[in-house]
Amino acid sequence: MKKLSKRFFAFFLAFAMTLAMVPAVFAKTQDGLYVELITDKESYKIGEEAAVKVVAKNTSTKLISNVEIKIELPQGIKLKDGYDSIIKFDKLEPGQEVVKEVKGEVEKIGSTQTDPGKSPSTGDKVSTVFFLLTAAISAITAIVYIKKKKRNIAGIFMGVMIFALAGLAVPAIASADVANADFTVEKTVKIDGKDGVIRAKVTYQYEGSAEDVTTSGNDNNNNDNDNNDNDGDNSNGDNTGTTVNHVTVHDPSIVKDPKTGTYYIFGTHMGWAKSTDLINWTPFTNNINSDCDTIFAEAAKWAKKGNANYDIAGNLWAPDVIWNKDMQKWCMYMSVNGDHWYSSIVLLTADSLDGDWTYVGPVVYSGFTNEQETAETDFAKVTGSNTLPDRYLENRNGNRTYGMNAIDPCVFYDEEGTLWMSYGSWFGGIYMLKLDEKTGLRDYEHKYATVTNESDEYQGIKLGGGNHVSGEASYIEHIGNYYYLFITNGGLTSDGGYNMRVFRSENVTGPYTDPSGNDARYSSENTGAGNISGSVGVRLMSYYKWSHMSYGYCAQGHNSAFVDEDGRAYLVYHTRFDNQGEGHQVRVHQLFQTKDGWLIAAPYEYTGETLPEKGYTDEQIIGTYEVLVHRSNIDFANKECVTGQILSLNNDGTVSGAMNGSWTKEEGTPYASIILDGVEYNGVFVEQIKEETKEKVMTFTLLGSNELAVWGSKLQENDEQMLKDDIQIFTLPASVMDDITLKTTGFYGTKITYQSDKPDVLSNDGKVNRGEANINVTMTVTFTHGTAVESKEYQITVIGTGSVDGKILVGEYFTDKPHNLSEAVTVPNPFNKNTTAGLEIYKGVSIEFDVKGTGGVTSNILSFNNDVKAEGNCLYFTGGSYLGYNADGGFFDANRNADWTMAADYINGEARIRIDITGSGFEVYANNQLAYSNKTLDSSVLITSADFKGYSVVLPWLNEKAAELSFGTGNWWFNQPDGKFNGTISNVKLYANEINEPVNQWTYNNYNSGSSYYEEGMKVFANDKSSGSRGVNTTFRDEYKFTDSYKVELDFAMTTGFAGSKGSNNEFVITGEGISYVDKNVNYGAASNYILKLSTGSVTADTETYYVNDSSQTITIPKGKTVHLSMITDSEGDVEAVFNVDGVSTTVYTHVNGSGKLEGVYLLVGRGTGTAKIGNISVVPDDTDVSGGVSTELEYTTLADYDFTNSKLPEGVTLGTDGERVTGEVTPNGVKLVNGYIKLPENLFANLDNDVEKLCVEIKFSKQDSEWPGSQWSERLFNFTDDDNVEDGVQTGTNGFSLSYNGNLGTTKHPYINPELNMKAYLDGALGGRIDLDKVVTVKAELDFTTNTGTLYLDGELVNSGVSSDTITVQDLKKFTINSIGRSFDMWSMWGFMTIENFKVSYAKTVEVSN
Repeated sequence: MKKLSKRFFAFFLAFAMTLAMVPAVFAKTQDGLYVELITDKESYKIGEEAAVKVVAKNTSTKLISNVEIKIELPQGIKLKDGYDSIIKFDKLEPGQEVVKEVKGEVEKIGSTQTDPGKSPSTGDKVSTVFFLLTAAISAITAIVYIKKKKRNIAGIFMGVMIFALAGLAVPAIASADVANADFTVEKTVKIDGKDGVIRAKVTYQYEGSAEDVTTSGNDNNNNDNDNNDNDGDNSNGDNTGTTVNHVTVHDPSIVKDPKTGTYYIFGTHMGWAKSTDLINWTPFTNNINSDCDTIFAEAAKWAKKGNANYDIAGNLWAPDVIWNKDMQKWCMYMSVNGDHWYSSIVLLTADSLDGDWTYVGPVVYSGFTNEQETAETDFAKVTGSNTLPDRYLENRNGNRTYGMNAIDPCVFYDEEGTLWMSYGSWFGGIYMLKLDEKTGLRDYEHKYATVTNESDEYQGIKLGGGNHVSGEASYIEHIGNYYYLFITNGGLTSDGGYNMRVFRSENVTGPYTDPSGNDARYSSENTGAGNISGSVGVRLMSYYKWSHMSYGYCAQGHNSAFVDEDGRAYLVYHTRFDNQGEGHQVRVHQLFQTKDGWLIAAPYEYTGETLPEKGYTDEQIIGTYEVLVHRSNIDFANKECVTGQILSLNNDGTVSGAMNGSWTKEEGTPYASIILDGVEYNGVFVEQIKEETKEKVMTFTLLGSNELAVWGSKLQENDEQMLKDDIQIFTLPASVMDDITLKTTGFYGTKITYQSDKPDVLSNDGKVNRGEANINVTMTVTFTHGTAVESKEYQITVIGTGSVDGKILVGEYFTDKPHNLSEAVTVPNPFNKNTTAGLEIYKGVSIEFDVKGTGGVTSNILSFNNDVKAEGNCLYFTGGSYLGYNADGGFFDANRNADWTMAADYINGEARIRIDITGSGFEVYANNQLAYSNKTLDSSVLITSADFKGYSVVLPWLNEKAAELSFGTGNWWFNQPDGKFNGTISNVKLYANEINEPVNQWTYNNYNSGSSYYEEGMKVFANDKSSGSRGVNTTFRDEYKFTDSYKVELDFAMTTGFAGSKGSNNEFVITGEGISYVDKNVNYGAASNYILKLSTGSVTADTETYYVNDSSQTITIPKGKTVHLSMITDSEGDVEAVFNVDGVSTTVYTHVNGSGKLEGVYLLVGRGTGTAKIGNISVVPDDTDVSGGVSTELEYTTLADYDFTNSKLPEGVTLGTDGERVTGEVTPNGVKLVNGYIKLPENLFANLDNDVEKLCVEIKFSKQDSEWPGSQWSERLFNFTDDDNVEDGVQTGTNGFSLSYNGNLGTTKHPYINPELNMKAYLDGALGGRIDLDKVVTVKAELDFTTNTGTLYLDGELVNSGVSSDTITVQDLKKFTINSIGRSFDMWSMWGFMTIENFKVSYAKTVEVSN
């Protein structure tokens, strides 16, 4: 696992994994009906009350009706008077959730009820062990952090306590037999010390697709109760219809007990589970869960060096378990993670996979910084000395680039029976050590040479990564004829790009390469290694979403793999989802090999399928498929998933549809070859069970010559099924305020037509004509697929233009009908743009309701959520009169005390509440009187997170991400003990503030998601202390995306950000159609298709200079000052941009990059110090011709360009001499200097013009070892001066300019021995340790005379820049007649040991250019 920069996220993962250890959600989803049982306790005593909540939610797009849930209480619990054991709902609308509660009294077992009998086979049965101690500790810890106002950490521990008590965890996503439209949910509790089972028996019916719940409620007349029974042949061993029980285990490592046949997975934060079939998993615990502090006490001593407040429980990461044949023990290798790389991998042993586990000792360490620390480890035992070489401390931006992090072990036997362990993460890369088979620890007899990028005497054999590129979670498995190395790239969060890569080798020690021969190890020749979206390594899958799935899979990774006794290979990994936060579950897929031996994963999770040796018939294969192409260049930051395309494999061997080509299969085998748009893909056909269904389908999994994975899933060929599938995923908005696009063809090819009952209000083609009042329209939609035809009615409300006090009503609930809040209800959020099409809320919203009753400070009244089942990400108001927000941009809590008591009760039994939210804050009214606002509350009762980005984050989140509105549930504190509000809500009205704009001008203030926030109408980019850059963008409305001849005006302000030696980029961009970003990542900068781009390039210091449209033309943007931009783009793509600052205007002329069609605005700001503001945007047509404009740019001219690879010296250049010795040799590969130098012409700079602004020197060379290796820092790459006289070892020339091999760039008065003549450096040692011996590199040094700034580049990458206290002018440069490559002029500096291939000198000055 990657070392996380924020302690908060480590705590969050600890919390998430606690859920894995406390599997107390007992739930099932079938046909979109989700039902769960929640008890207030896990163990009851005689005389206590038992409370059981039943949650029912329709997660499908269809109406579910006649729902009956029969609660059966076990022997020993008697139903209390006033409660009914049968719960009925006439109907559940799509998205609707209802919560009911029944209570019982615990009596002596045998005194009342009898056991209702065994559970039917359709039920989900999940065993549990509950941690009351965890709840108590978490509650105490939470109180401590609450008092410290550290709610982000306190909330985690409160959440652990709540979930431990309430029994809530991530629900299993089930795929079950639904033949009778019923199922059972069970939960086991303790009753007077004995097990008892609570059951919920569920029956229900379908009534087809329903109208949206926000409409008038007319029922659709469709009674399709077809459960799509599939009685297909199961001869391949498929568990058709078998329930799949998923578990939450992060970084799952799999092992099988050969004696019992049970499979075990072990994961981070003490999460474990087991299964007998790889399908149904059950969590369990062992002595590590209960006694980790004692077991790992010794290992924790080392880890505490990185953090004095170290907590071992949150830092037990990614264990791997293996049976040691010699020891006859199960061996667990556990990562004991520590901050600042103070990590170790330790060994534990057990006789059983269920435990108990005994600590043995450490295997390897990382993080040491000096001899005192290495002395505490086995470093001297391995290397013979505690002296720590400098290489272990090499870093970039503070991150180690050579020394690695000792985590993520994978232990395995090779084919010869040798025991190995791979390990490592990011930083120095992935390494491998030989282990002693007899002890399970490191084999100290096995030695490793230290060879660059191959091995290290302590760290072992290098397998992958390094240089702090992405890459962790190594796993090695021998399959067929190869060893396969799995590495996960990216950040582990759902938006971090986590993805699995595969390399292979015939030798266990590598090298491991991909099909193109790319090595898993990073090098200057292999910079793609570790790239999150790059092409190095076969990517097994991308973020993806099948059309029938209600959610997408994202951030899949940290996998293990194994081959079972029957020869089948499996991939085991954790995945996150695109519809929630950081919840995750384990998935198991079968692995197959292509004919040439590359691994491919089955498209669907494993349910027992077998790959038939003889393959399939043409009839089984021919048909229409949904196909996923697993692109790497997805926008993972926004959780973009690859989605399906429709292809047909035709009976004549052709492929048609979204791509064209041909297909073949190898007779008598399952092997497939498919050519798509000229690219050949090879793999296998295999029948599988389609996830979220019980349908058995033909699939294929392929790997292309372009190294992209492709999956296909066959669609049912009959018209009725394809029509049904299209209807299932068809949606229309509940309300509209603007024209809507009505799709005419479904995903599966269904033709769709529309008939409105009020075409003058909402036409058949989606045109909207709003009147004064809201009008309900019935849209009859007819679906036709071949001979299958079906019509459905959808209710859509056309929101009127009429307003009340400038507010437009967009949602209304429980009018004059009070709703009991003990029954939770969830509906689509009408403020969301997908629910109310065309709605913009950037001017603000109001939420009004009547509430009557009482409740605790965190009790649920109403909330807006991304997903009510995904805890967190919500805006809510509680029974404590407390307004809270916890979603994008941090959190705020208003009107509650730090000790979680109510600050003030504004409900007081009954009140009319109004909540107004704008971009600058909130106001809460009770009975028409202002109760509080963000301006009236002080910090004691208005608590915000340290990273809170301002109130303006709320409206974009509410409009774009909050999909649901819930009553009686859903606040951030979820189901706390006081979460129930005892009362009712009624007369709920939701308003959006009216937006009035001229027809021909549009002022835009709404922005897409990003780490950004508003500030009084201006866009402000959040700054932090991290390195790199962060980007955010907006897309204009379609009617303002002019093709050409337009004018954009706006105000903006920029303050450049920079962090670390590598620097950060800053950009302001008016984007064009098809805007693309570097590596498809919005955080890396605009690459192409822009109208106007201002970019600083990568900087490590403040700058006000921005380059225009990637040219040498520059514009000065004063730091932090508001700039008014007026930009005109004409019909030819010419651009005139006028920048006005404090009344002074500067005009630049340029040309669009791309088509010139307007798209939006993009900001990129360097982290560390950067901010940017933007607002008051207007877009209007303008046909002004701006061609012929004149502006300025820097023009570079080559002064000298010497090629030394022609076996002769260029004219005017000679080899230096040392007495009679010629110090260099001319070779076909360049001039080789052996303690030598090259003399350049004396008049090299003599004819320069005085208005030259920049000098640029580039040298391409390879460095050789010298006679004095410790003094290589002093070798000069170049040296220009006016005097080479040396007195007492000091160059006495009045001026000079030089660069050393170590990266000292500056004036050439001796830098090392005479303090009075010390070098005035622009940069000091900037290249130290960055240039390997015998490697060809290009170093470029730039001197800017206008700013006195020196800048250094290595192979095109910025190294650093700086300003000197000394000054070199062009006049000085013209006097330099002693010019050389490799020569120094003092007794302490050596001449060069290098081979020079090319040396180039150029200069730049400002010139005028015409547009």
